[in-house]
Amino acid sequence: MDVLRELVIDDYLKEGSGYIGVGLSREMMKVPQDLKLRSVIRVTQVQPNTPASRAGILPGDIIVGLNQQIWYELDADLKFQETIKAMKPNTKVCLRILRNGVISGVSVALIRRPSLLNTPFFLNTAAFDLEGSERAAKEAYFRKWVDERS
Repeated sequence: MDVLRELVIDDYLKEGSGYIGVGLSREMMKVPQDLKLRSVIRVTQVQPNTPASRAGILPGDIIVGLNQQIWYELDADLKFQETIKAMKPNTKVCLRILRNGVISGVSVALIRRPSLLNTPFFLNTAAFDLEGSERAAKEAYFRKWVDERS
């Protein structure tokens, strides 16, 4: 039964929206080697045990691009979030990070967006046990899968 549970949960983890694990704020700035002011995303928070934390992204880092995207409109944070959510878990993305005046590429493999983040009342990830919530969501998915086949 444990092997079956792992296989079903692997399917669960491949479905849904992409997730990176950062809190964001929008800013406008002149990026090194760019001639015009553009919209960037400041990382305000990095959730532990997420793709962002594993990739070494730090609070204060500035995201200046996602894959080939850069932003000039003020809503870069919203476009970034929509793009990440539209991707599937296990998708690899390249973040262009500005840190200490240097831009570097950081490869990040997305995970499934935690189900708790999809609830309309959810506001602050620090106040909730995301790992516990995900364990419960995985177990509920497995039980539903078994019930549908019984």
